[in-house]
Amino acid sequence: MKNSIIEPIRTYLEEEQTDYCVMITGKWGSGKSFYIKNCLQRDLLDGANKKLIYIPLFGIKTIEDLYLSVSIGISEGFSKKALEKVEKRSDVVKVTADVVKETCEKYIKGINFKGAVLKCINLLPQAEAVKSILSSIMENTNSFNDYCLVFDDFERSKINKIDLLGVFDVLAEQNNAKIIIVSNEERHNVYNEAGKDEDLKLYNEIKEKVIGLQIQFSYGLEGAYNDIVKTVAGQEEAALFMRYRDNILELFKCTESSNIRTFIFAVKRFREIHKVTMDLYEQIKTSVSIDGFLFKLLRNTICSSIAFKEKNIKNCYSDGILSQFLNLRQLVTGKKNENDPLRHSESFIAYQAVDEYLYSLILDNDLLKKHVMQYINEVEADTEYHINILNKALLADNDVESKHGLDEIMSLINRNAININIYPKIINELFILCRIHYDKSALESLKEKILENALASAEDFNQSEYFPWIEVDEEIINFEEKLKQTLINKKDENKIRNFIECLKKDDGFVDAFSKNINSNYLLHVKNEAVFKGVHPEDFVDRIMKLTPHELLRVRSILKNKYEDDAVTDVYAGDNEFFKTICSMLSDEIKQSKKDKIVLYHIDLLFSEMQAILAKSSRE
Repeated sequence: MKNSIIEPIRTYLEEEQTDYCVMITGKWGSGKSFYIKNCLQRDLLDGANKKLIYIPLFGIKTIEDLYLSVSIGISEGFSKKALEKVEKRSDVVKVTADVVKETCEKYIKGINFKGAVLKCINLLPQAEAVKSILSSIMENTNSFNDYCLVFDDFERSKINKIDLLGVFDVLAEQNNAKIIIVSNEERHNVYNEAGKDEDLKLYNEIKEKVIGLQIQFSYGLEGAYNDIVKTVAGQEEAALFMRYRDNILELFKCTESSNIRTFIFAVKRFREIHKVTMDLYEQIKTSVSIDGFLFKLLRNTICSSIAFKEKNIKNCYSDGILSQFLNLRQLVTGKKNENDPLRHSESFIAYQAVDEYLYSLILDNDLLKKHVMQYINEVEADTEYHINILNKALLADNDVESKHGLDEIMSLINRNAININIYPKIINELFILCRIHYDKSALESLKEKILENALASAEDFNQSEYFPWIEVDEEIINFEEKLKQTLINKKDENKIRNFIECLKKDDGFVDAFSKNINSNYLLHVKNEAVFKGVHPEDFVDRIMKLTPHELLRVRSILKNKYEDDAVTDVYAGDNEFFKTICSMLSDEIKQSKKDKIVLYHIDLLFSEMQAILAKSSRE
């Protein structure tokens, strides 16, 4: 791509006398403007005998505005040597409009390129450089041949395109100026001013006369990637963009996007997000590496930028269309491709702070910190993460590295930052390393801390996922059994307490009752009691206060819980409870003066409990 642009332009710039312009065309978002502004002068190297002056035409409405822009470009491109000369002068006087007018009338015959620039100088800010520019132009020491004027966004200028080509023709043919025009020809043909065939025909005829060489621009995101990162990203961000280059290009490919403007937008936004993220991370005392989060954050920024800039999805987080996707092409473009490389990849997680920043440019630091903490918590609850640390510690080449891995896990244990269900998978390595690097008292302290964590985290305990490794170490086997029993007892204790507390609720009793019944994992443990610790009199008292609707729901909950005939032998633990309940309810129903409709529903519940009692009493 570079040679197809650079070599023709170099040849054009090196020609002593030219009477034509060069046009570079390409689609919107193809990277034309970025390359011209940031890379072309560099790539030309020694072959560039002209200073490129970049002049955007977007918003230019009149020929006078165009000449003013040229004047500003010339003044900004004024040589350093000339500016140094200006600084040493002491006889600088204010250049007024009258002086410029008089000078133009005296030396300039007609409106040509030089005259247009002189005419516009009086519109520039009055600075010391102005008089020197005026003088150097008049004395021909600051030649227009030293510059190449690059006019970008040709199709977006408000000036009639035919008139605009006429101006460029005068500059190139009468003044031998080097002119490069950057245009999206497709967009111009669609939006030509009058929309008439004859206008387009005339435009093409004039264009053929003015444009001596037309170059098709095909930079592409892959070709522009490194230049954009080097130019736009900071040093730390650039390292991340280069590390994940293939991943990012794949994201654009899967979303059928190659828009360089979108990528530049994402790079700029990520630069700020990354800086704030690193500042927040420094405030958090954790041994968890931030690298994984930065990759998620970078991927989030890229995907959300594509959605926001190209798919008209303002907020991926709230819209939901991107927050759960596994198949980028299907969910972003509506097209499904079974061969997409990301089809089976980890889902894209839309971080709310990122999405809000992309469309508002207001970054919520507290929300971003919440995302960081969420990631750290996820890592700390990841079994493989902890196992890998301890395995590396066991296989380390020296004590320093080995102890470092052990201490990292010990630090998490001291903060109760490890999911309680992970312990059976790490206790073996943990105890071995503790014996190697610490004394017996340290190991005993570690045991006490783990048991303390168990008491504090029993609600997270899941017995169905709690499978210790097969051990031969008696100390480890005994401790694992103690840990498991501690968790079971504490969770059981918590359930009993919660069940008793729910009976005291005047509002929301049925919801609390249902939650406690359904969460009782001990139902299928032989002879265990679902209603362990619940006093029958408290339960009957609550039953007698329920409305018909609540009574119906309680009856339905009990029926669903105890209807499986295949496991009747496990209900024996509740046998005495329901026997007492049925006896007490029978007496309450006989003595009650409640409305008949209420008593009807209480009687239905009573019948259901009798059925449960009969089932649980079955031998």
